[in-house]
Amino acid sequence: MCDQPLLPDVIEAISHQGTDSTRIDIEINIKSDSVYFIGHFPDMPILPGVVQIHWVMLFAQKYLLRTFNVYRIETIKFQRIIKPNTKLMLQLIDNQCGKLSFTYSAGDVIYGSGRIIYDESL
Repeated sequence: MCDQPLLPDVIEAISHQGTDSTRIDIEINIKSDSVYFIGHFPDMPILPGVVQIHWVMLFAQKYLLRTFNVYRIETIKFQRIIKPNTKLMLQLIDNQCGKLSFTYSAGDVIYGSGRIIYDESL
């Protein structure tokens, strides 16, 4: 069994319920002992993009209380490298009509963003 954490530490999670959408702001700390830094890359560890998307799905399930099938991923952009020991805000916006938008940021700096189109039939 692996001793490294699979998820970042959650510092705080705040939910904002609107009439047409739900927004969750999740402050996270990505620790240097995360299993996802092993071998990616030995001299300059960075968080893989596929892990960022995986975390979006896991946090959506936990905080939006949703499970769904991904239909496609749109407008995905990895703008900045995420290194170990980074604190970020992960914002999830579910429009409750089959679209989940996400943004990883620190202040005004965007690290990554995208939109997941999902099947609501679950």
